[in-house]
Amino acid sequence: MSSFNISSNSLKENCNLSRAITIVENKLDGYSELLSNIYHLRKNIQKIGITGPPGAGKSTITNSLCKDLLKEDQRIAIISVDPTSPFNGGAILGDRIRMKDIHDLDNVYIRSLGSRGSAGGLSETIDEIIILLEAAGFDRLIIETVGVGQVELDVINFCDTIVLCLTPESGDDIQMMKSGLLECADIISINKSDRPGSKKINIFLNQLFDISQKLRKPPVLNLVALKNKGIDELALEIKNHYLFLKSTNAEIKRDIERYKKLAFNSIKNNLSNEFLNEKRMSFINKEAKKENIKRISPFKIFKKLPK
Repeated sequence: MSSFNISSNSLKENCNLSRAITIVENKLDGYSELLSNIYHLRKNIQKIGITGPPGAGKSTITNSLCKDLLKEDQRIAIISVDPTSPFNGGAILGDRIRMKDIHDLDNVYIRSLGSRGSAGGLSETIDEIIILLEAAGFDRLIIETVGVGQVELDVINFCDTIVLCLTPESGDDIQMMKSGLLECADIISINKSDRPGSKKINIFLNQLFDISQKLRKPPVLNLVALKNKGIDELALEIKNHYLFLKSTNAEIKRDIERYKKLAFNSIKNNLSNEFLNEKRMSFINKEAKKENIKRISPFKIFKKLPK
């Protein structure tokens, strides 16, 4: 890692940023040192989560939203997470195709990541990658989740503002979301609202939130992202939500919790690596190869490990 010049300015160059993300994503030699050296360079920026079921138009909304935010002369980073194949470990990573209007712009950085088996809709190294993007001087970060399944709750842990994307046909999805993502959404966008049923689902969601216990009722917006309809309103609501977080100190509290989580994970990983030395791993492997009746119980093996 000594050959990698780590500074805020060097990370602003896309080639260096991409290289740094690859190092962290794959946990290559020196990745921990890299993160340690740039951590103090980070600034706490608004992290916007775009999530929802497949076919809701998340990439189209991200594309249109980014163009709207660029009117404020901001640098925008976009992380798009695609599902990783359980067979070959690869991912489609086709978001640049769906974001054709913005992928070549100087003030926009797009990075596709594979979920690599993470069940929560994001990559397992997303928090560390966010640190790199914060240190690179971006003003906003948009994170688009996988869109497979209905409970992609990872996005709640890493984003300040959650935009849940639905369509007029999302009735069944809403029933499944009631005990999870729907309760955590900060803004609801009903995309493809030029289709029948958009007004009905809007009324239903507003009634649902009227009886909820949320501190702030999520605005329910009707969009047609392909035609850029409603995107200005969405951008305004995202800005208003961040102002709300700042006014209640929720942003500071979230950053404190995020720091503690990173610290605990780092401590846990270091303790695990130091504790499970070659001698102890050999002991565990030896037990694993025994017949079940002769094995030490996995719940007692800790006390039996060699010193």
